[in-house]
Amino acid sequence: MSRTADGSARVVALPQLDVLDAADGARLERVTTVARDLFGMPIASINLMDGAVQYTRAAAAPEGVWPESLPRAGTMCDVTVRGHETLVVEDLTKDDRFKDLPLVTGPAALRFYAGHPVTTPSGRRIGTICVLDSMPHSFSADEADLLRHLAAWVQSELSMEEELERAGEVQRGLLPQRTLDLPGFELAGACSPAKGVGGDFFDWYSVIDGVQITVGDVMGKGMGAALLAATVRAVLRGARRLDPAAAVGVAADSLTQDLEAAHSFVTLFHARAFEDGLVEYVDAGHGLGRVVRADGTHVPLPSVDPPVGLFEDDEWTAGTVRLEPGDALLVASDGLLDHVTPGDDADRVLSELVTSGRSAQDIVDFYMASAARGPRTDDTTQVVLRRIS
Repeated sequence: MSRTADGSARVVALPQLDVLDAADGARLERVTTVARDLFGMPIASINLMDGAVQYTRAAAAPEGVWPESLPRAGTMCDVTVRGHETLVVEDLTKDDRFKDLPLVTGPAALRFYAGHPVTTPSGRRIGTICVLDSMPHSFSADEADLLRHLAAWVQSELSMEEELERAGEVQRGLLPQRTLDLPGFELAGACSPAKGVGGDFFDWYSVIDGVQITVGDVMGKGMGAALLAATVRAVLRGARRLDPAAAVGVAADSLTQDLEAAHSFVTLFHARAFEDGLVEYVDAGHGLGRVVRADGTHVPLPSVDPPVGLFEDDEWTAGTVRLEPGDALLVASDGLLDHVTPGDDADRVLSELVTSGRSAQDIVDFYMASAARGPRTDDTTQVVLRRIS
């Protein structure tokens, strides 16, 4: 492959991997720490190339010695990433390619370099893992082989991040992409997983006499919970012609054995809202639905049924509530409790949001912003149905 084509491949690959700005680098930091200790050298670094810049994705190095980024042209890692094998330079001051680089002539005074290319699953070379020292070294074939294995470890970690990001894109694509036209109502929702994917979901869609709304929370996090959430969503959509109690019954009949096998369950708030303001709902172990009236009073919607997946042959009880003009139905997942604990202050703020006439989207934005300010330990979901006339 030509230098131009190879460079283009790297520039395309990095945004797809989303590895330059990934928030959680703990796994890669572990690789660099292991590399530093295995080779007994002061610096180990994982570097990624994007256009004209070399970025440090993770490093184990004395403070201030190894830069977060630098122009990549002519660097040791730039040369490494253009090849397929380990690059070893026993004394950088004696190599015409590198002897005048700032990392060699400047305060870092580097002398030894060994690096191996890091590739994507499709084989695109996007960066390196390298070890460096301020003293010249020899580097055995066994050491080169060890560095190659560490590069494979890095590639595995980056591939995992890529898979999670793509799974997250798919999961986000399953959420409602537009609001519904229910005369006299506003509808808004948002879902933010604690990781790239999660077990929370919400859904809505038109039915003959209104709209169907679902908020679900699968026990667990990550890919497994996301797969179960997608399955629950699909089953409920398949039962869209049924009333809420019958639809949850179908979901329970279809999913209980699978959920038991996965050692999981799902809490559900599944409702149908009609144009006259009547809301018929089933709360299966969810317990986080409430109506806030136009005068600011709160009406908790009790959960009288267990989560789906705990018991076989259960019965599901439908409740009803009516929304008058100015009222709002709010349903959250329990991840919101980590950030907005029910109580006088939270209820007062919520009442003010509703009584001030703020839109359904404003209310969702307020709570999701509150969740974003704190540490993320659980998925967070909020859906608001507000009657405006």
